[in-house]
Amino acid sequence: MARHATSTSPAGAPTSATGIIPIDLLDAVVVEEVSDALWKRVFDVIGYPPTLNARNLSAKAVVDHIAKDGVSDDLVDVLRAIHELGTDDGVDAMKAVADTHNADLGAITARVPRDAAVELWLAQREKPALRDLFTRVQMQAESRRSPRSFREFRGKRAQKLAAWATIHPRLVTTVRAWCTAQHFGDHVDVRGYIENGNAQIQIIHGHRLQKPVVVKDGGHGRRTLELRPAHCDIVRYDWKGSWLRLSPKSTGGGIVETYRRLLGEVFFDDDEFFTEADYSLRPLQEHGQVILDGAPSIARARVTDLVWDRGGEIIRIRSSDCLASVARMGIPPTEGDFIEARIAVVLPGRREVRRSVHVKVPNKVDYPRDEIHAVAIDDFLAATGIRTIDTRRRNLDLWDLYPWQHGERVWRAAYPDDVDRLAQAQVLRPVELAAVAHPDRPRHGRVVRAEDGFGVSLDEDVPPRVLTSTDVSGLGLDGGALLASWRAALGLDGDTHDLGDGVHVLGERGFDSVQCTVVALLRQPTFDAANLGKRIRSAVMPGAVVALLAPPGRASDSGFPTVALDGLALEERAFWRRFLIAAAVGTRVPAIWRAPDARLVVDKGRMSVWLDGIPIDVASDSAAYRFIAALADAHGNPVTNETLDGLLSANREEGFARKVKLTAKKAIEASLAKAGHPVDGDSVLVTVRGQGYRLGVSSHVG
Repeated sequence: MARHATSTSPAGAPTSATGIIPIDLLDAVVVEEVSDALWKRVFDVIGYPPTLNARNLSAKAVVDHIAKDGVSDDLVDVLRAIHELGTDDGVDAMKAVADTHNADLGAITARVPRDAAVELWLAQREKPALRDLFTRVQMQAESRRSPRSFREFRGKRAQKLAAWATIHPRLVTTVRAWCTAQHFGDHVDVRGYIENGNAQIQIIHGHRLQKPVVVKDGGHGRRTLELRPAHCDIVRYDWKGSWLRLSPKSTGGGIVETYRRLLGEVFFDDDEFFTEADYSLRPLQEHGQVILDGAPSIARARVTDLVWDRGGEIIRIRSSDCLASVARMGIPPTEGDFIEARIAVVLPGRREVRRSVHVKVPNKVDYPRDEIHAVAIDDFLAATGIRTIDTRRRNLDLWDLYPWQHGERVWRAAYPDDVDRLAQAQVLRPVELAAVAHPDRPRHGRVVRAEDGFGVSLDEDVPPRVLTSTDVSGLGLDGGALLASWRAALGLDGDTHDLGDGVHVLGERGFDSVQCTVVALLRQPTFDAANLGKRIRSAVMPGAVVALLAPPGRASDSGFPTVALDGLALEERAFWRRFLIAAAVGTRVPAIWRAPDARLVVDKGRMSVWLDGIPIDVASDSAAYRFIAALADAHGNPVTNETLDGLLSANREEGFARKVKLTAKKAIEASLAKAGHPVDGDSVLVTVRGQGYRLGVSSHVG
């Protein structure tokens, strides 16, 4: 049995035959804009529920019924028609479809938009011939942007709400105080319910005073009319997922942020209880159409509208397939960030259903919330990774950051150990940014445009602000200077070759008989792997060992091994060790280049020794070489005089080890001094009283 509706007492969730009524149909103001007479005609057709009858029927009674009682599928259809078609755009859609099909809807389209939508719905119920026309009007209207979208937030923990009798008065008082401070008037009407810890709430309040100029029919002049529009903001809270969904009538005046704090305080005495949900379009950038095709809950999906923040340059693409359009542009899709997308999805079933999903990072989402289709779309968003409960994000890398002009904070987050060195070397240079992120809304992207010292926001959710020279100061990376620094650090010779698309042959270096070539991928290549491999092979010497230098986790599929670019300032030995291991030629080169981080390296095959990367001038198989090698084999443990005497002297001459140690010490000191890095030989070859000798530095024997 349906429950009696009131605006202050808790009640169960309004439901249709298919489940909870869609959140986008709960706007009480929209319902009240339809005349009482029309609502009577609607219920004469669909039947009266127990709580309504022809005598007490009014728009306000319908609002109470929707907020509190069971709602039929027919009433859901009427509400959807009012919301989708009861606008100026909806009336225009009616006229356009009627003209195309030579239908006469003049009497209907002459009505005010809300009433016109109801009249058309009633007409198609009474005249089956109009049903196809009604469907076409709906399809025409659906292609337009929804007037109401949703912001989603997550709570700190899953927590049930207190009783409605506790929440309701606190919410009324708090909202009224905010409205008064905003000069929105003091009218506040809060309707809703809390059931099983979940909430659905309608908050009706005034907005800014308006004085439109109105005309009188009959040509009797104009006058101003003072009025205060009524706004209905919709709140839904799901305690199990700790999801807060807001659908405000207007986003002006910081109302979204206000509700985030206000509801946290009213619900849980914590104005920071709710934080932004995590929506990301990064999966589309990194995986493209594949991620959409792999979603199990839909038949097909295409991105039809895309906003791309590419290094502060905002690119907007409208197409039947935006991802295909990006591919045709020849720009790597991983550069920058997709910040907004409209995805056309086709849901499977006996009759395919088309829906539009609008996502704007970090937490704005808009799609039809009818129960059956909402579940499928929720599954789609989760399966693709567009909606995620994991707020962690991998660090940005060189490919993501192209065209390489960002604030210092962005560079330090990506390459914290390299920024100062690169700035000193003029690889990173000061630049003035044309667009910046708002400091309080960094995840909305660089949507604040710098215009004569003022930041003009391109996003309705991001406020404008005054910009100082510090706000717009940034660092730009000089790609040519970066490549030159890498050539110098790695000791490369030979010519460089720009193969296009951010692919550069840096040069060559020989290690004994092994000729190594380094190819740097500064950007994600857009040509296919086979073409990339062909270009590289044509630009390098035959027989050269080739490895690619690219950010970690970036595969080229070109057939060449890849060395991960962990930082932008390269260290010679560490790089070549990883190069030789990746190319599987480590055993063909001196041990110094394949050794891990160790100060002293012994190559037994070549009978050579290095300290801190500098070759030590000791003859192969000399006593000094064997002395150093014996200590290196002991890995820091002492080697006795007796053992060394037996190893170094054929007749085990006593005290011979002490003489050889002195020779080895002098060789180490002379070699390091010659290279400009003096060292105390006794700190390397340490005498251990009564035990012999040991190494005082880390070692590797290869």
